[in-house]
Amino acid sequence: MNRYDTVWKNPTAHYFVERSKEKSRDCGEFRCKKAIFNGDLCVGIADGAAMSKWFHCDCLKSSFFYRGRANKPISEAEKVAGFDKLSEADRETFRTVFQPAPKKSSGSVTLKLVTQMQLTGDTFDMKDELKQYGCNWDGNAKLWVCTDPAMQAKLCAKFGLELKDLAPGAAKTVPFGETAAAEDANGDDEVGEVKPKKPRTEEPKP
Repeated sequence: MNRYDTVWKNPTAHYFVERSKEKSRDCGEFRCKKAIFNGDLCVGIADGAAMSKWFHCDCLKSSFFYRGRANKPISEAEKVAGFDKLSEADRETFRTVFQPAPKKSSGSVTLKLVTQMQLTGDTFDMKDELKQYGCNWDGNAKLWVCTDPAMQAKLCAKFGLELKDLAPGAAKTVPFGETAAAEDANGDDEVGEVKPKKPRTEEPKP
């Protein structure tokens, strides 16, 4: 009786494991440069009435992850043909190679949704102060970004706003410094609109 009969008679078995009885075999993993020598633990793949390829155990496992024409993973080492003929030490080695990765049964995951606050406009003279508020300069978008909710609230307070005054996705223009003082003197307390500056005109020379 051929030792591979259990594979050929049961197409679903597909694999056969043994200690190699050949002087030398090529490993079927295309990146492997080592031969399978007599006595090495190896796995064959059945193809009709012959073994089409032989692999080192670790090399066969690598072939499960090919992008194309990957070999079918071994989910239960004990069901591979030839397993029952192995020594207890070889069985344990084979199980270790092909046992499924343990799934983590417990733990915790923290999800945090962060909304960016973006600052644009006359911010050049404020850059040092903005850094103190945890703002970072986005060189691609050419604006300052603040992601810390606590700092966002402090920035709002600096400009006389509350964080709730900023609707998600909406922008609000806030005057500050001399511009704000001038508007307060004019009695314009509405926040969110900056009056256009009058163009400068040069006085005629005498």
